[in-house]
Amino acid sequence: KTPGQYNLMDLNLAVNFAGDKGVLSLIPVICTCPNFTRLTVRDNGLHNATVVALCRAVENHPSLSILDVSSNSNLSIDAGMALLTLAKKNPRIRRLGISKTRISKELQKKINDIVLQNQDSSGPPVHAHHQIIAPKEFFR
Repeated sequence: KTPGQYNLMDLNLAVNFAGDKGVLSLIPVICTCPNFTRLTVRDNGLHNATVVALCRAVENHPSLSILDVSSNSNLSIDAGMALLTLAKKNPRIRRLGISKTRISKELQKKINDIVLQNQDSSGPPVHAHHQIIAPKEFFR
């Protein structure tokens, strides 16, 4: 298909072990789905470089608002900094799941603060068709 003709809006790969290669292969698909709002890759054995690449690719995504990379225990400062940059550059990001990673509590707080600012902004809302994941699930 050509860009813009995909109708994919939500992808949940939680505990699916798509791994780094699987998630990296999805980046071009996500980027061609203008209505894509939610990606869950919780507990997939992801490493920092994959999350960095994902964050860079979706910095300007027009509708992505929820990204869950929690329970990927290999994630640390590099992934955390990429997620912080993503939240700063894309105000549509309203939820970031980062619990059960090695991202420091201090950096998690900074990320959470930006995400909360995004939630309070007057930008586009999180799409109502999703079951919103409680913030306590993301930030423990």
